[in-house]
Amino acid sequence: MTAGSFVVAFALLAVSSAAVLATGLVLQRRICLAAGWDDALVLITVLCLAEATVLCMVVSLWSGLTSWAVSAGSLLVFVVVVGLTRRQPAEQERPENALQVPAPSDRPDDESAGSEPLPWSRPLAVVAVVLSALSALVGLRTPPLELDTLAYHLPTVVTWIENASLWATVYPGVEDLINWSFTSYYPGNGEIPCLWLMLPFRSDLLVNLVNLPFVAMSSVALRALLCRLSVRPSVANLLAWSLFFLPYNFDRLLNTGYIEPCWLFLLLAAMRYLAGLLVSEPGASSRVGLGLSLGLLLGAKSSAIFFVAVLLAAGIGRLRRERGAFIVAAGLGLLGVPWYLKTYLMTGNPIFPLRVTVGSHVVLPGYWDAAPSTVLAAFKSSKVWLTQLDSYWRALGLTGVIVLVGLLAGPLALSLPPVRRKLSLDRVGGLFLLFPWVFAILFLATPLGALYGYFTFRHALPAVAACLVSVGLVLDRWAAARPTGEVVAQAGIVHCIAAHSSGGHLALLEFVGLIALAWVAFKVWEKAGTARLVVGVVLIACPVVWKLVKYRERTRYDVYLAAYHKGYIHKAARWLETEAADGAVACAGFPDSYFLAGQYLHRKVLYVNINAGRDWLYHQYPNGDYRREPDYACWLGNLRASGVRYLVTAYYGLSGFPIEHHWASTHPADFEPILVEDRCRLFRLRVGPGARSDPLGSSGP
Repeated sequence: MTAGSFVVAFALLAVSSAAVLATGLVLQRRICLAAGWDDALVLITVLCLAEATVLCMVVSLWSGLTSWAVSAGSLLVFVVVVGLTRRQPAEQERPENALQVPAPSDRPDDESAGSEPLPWSRPLAVVAVVLSALSALVGLRTPPLELDTLAYHLPTVVTWIENASLWATVYPGVEDLINWSFTSYYPGNGEIPCLWLMLPFRSDLLVNLVNLPFVAMSSVALRALLCRLSVRPSVANLLAWSLFFLPYNFDRLLNTGYIEPCWLFLLLAAMRYLAGLLVSEPGASSRVGLGLSLGLLLGAKSSAIFFVAVLLAAGIGRLRRERGAFIVAAGLGLLGVPWYLKTYLMTGNPIFPLRVTVGSHVVLPGYWDAAPSTVLAAFKSSKVWLTQLDSYWRALGLTGVIVLVGLLAGPLALSLPPVRRKLSLDRVGGLFLLFPWVFAILFLATPLGALYGYFTFRHALPAVAACLVSVGLVLDRWAAARPTGEVVAQAGIVHCIAAHSSGGHLALLEFVGLIALAWVAFKVWEKAGTARLVVGVVLIACPVVWKLVKYRERTRYDVYLAAYHKGYIHKAARWLETEAADGAVACAGFPDSYFLAGQYLHRKVLYVNINAGRDWLYHQYPNGDYRREPDYACWLGNLRASGVRYLVTAYYGLSGFPIEHHWASTHPADFEPILVEDRCRLFRLRVGPGARSDPLGSSGP
């Protein structure tokens, strides 16, 4: 990437992001003029995510998904929104918190909503900035390394970029790993933030930064939810910091392409607006926020269906009596349903690959059963999590004690009348005490989430956040005059911060320098305001990111070769990057074919069917057996028809080399070996006057 192209890409990203943010600010002020800073941030973030998602959907259908089209579309939306709202007065909505929070004289401590809740909030903010800066520096100078990110999160985004459409399908790319062949059928809202950062650069330069704002905003959403439930600001801040400083956030979520941080933020935002709907007369912010957050949540991942159903069941009584029912339905239909409609049009089943049966009759065809007996069997089989308690301790640290209290609070409050009277909980408070158990059961009923311990603990984060909400209710109502619970929470935060310092990513001098930089930033913010601080950060960030980009270009494949065993496919990727011109690559045998696309996605990577079903996807094969009836002539014709120039075959796990490797090795007239390694082969597809371009057409088996 040249300096000029980098500046253009950076400018396009800045323009589109600024336009979306400005639109969110305008809409937030029109929807709810009077709001606390946490509520305002949550609503603005939800509005921005909704606009970015709809914008990408519309641009994909209208003109093709390009960075120029997205930037122009975001500016057009901003102009239209400003024009439509210019003469309309903002809704003078009273802050919803004011309806329930007792007067300062009635509070157990002498606080009010506007006072400084914790004297050590600013030191914690400095620590948060330093840890975030450390994580961002590591993320900018190293390429994505996490397995799931490389296996299907980034390949999905790359497919969208290469085809200039959100509706492009991802072909199965690995043998004997059935789950990773279902990427084409999953909802895609969770991948939009990665797409937003990758589209201008056509590269993963900024992808490692995608989850940092969502980890922070999840904490802000948790604080807004607790304050909406009339929890004291000191307790709300304490638990918000506890969520932010979880060791798992910095160890497993940041610097990855996981969608769980975004998904957790949307879930907490939806819970906050659900609380606003149930506690008092809902304003426009609760109705609009609930509809948008539930729609985004539904379209983020398939398992969100169950969480959306739980939240709708909790608020259905109030929604039926309010105008909000239509707004919620519109949000679900606009932001969530299109992904399921796409899957339905492809497979005849909106929740494919799940299979729904009634008795012996198959209602929705698929490959995984969703019957109650199957869920119960999965719940029983996931008892293995009992042997992995050390993983949960690593993920939560001392905060795990607080989470355990939140998990036990619901059963104790509902089963013991003295506890219930002491807590003085109303119906809404009791409902939120039940959410930890509901979310925990949903986690345990998914073997993929519960069986793999620390690696998939991210699926348990909704239950963890719900436990923190439960703890907030207990601390606020029972332990108001006893600081014991808050002291434990403070100790948990300190323990989590100490856990981060063991990584040793940067030298002590750099660490001290970042602390000084954070202190200067706070001083500038106090004197100059937010706008000037943001402009200064952007001006400084551009050359810093450029230097890190050049460093990353030089070391990218060295990092991969050091991180992944003996390199496998990465040696072929480095050869293609340095020696080969553009040309499509077919890959077989190794799941992480993402590397072969090149640093700037200038090379198309394909899985080419080995039978007569050239363009067939998983659901089009009987029993999903897309490797059935292999035929060399069909495969060669598919390669030539797809414009493939190179073939990479790799040894993977117990499968060994795939059949494509045997075919290419035994047909030297069609394939020229270029790179021969113990576990990786690179071939060039020969072209000649007698080459067969399409022996069997595209008819299926």
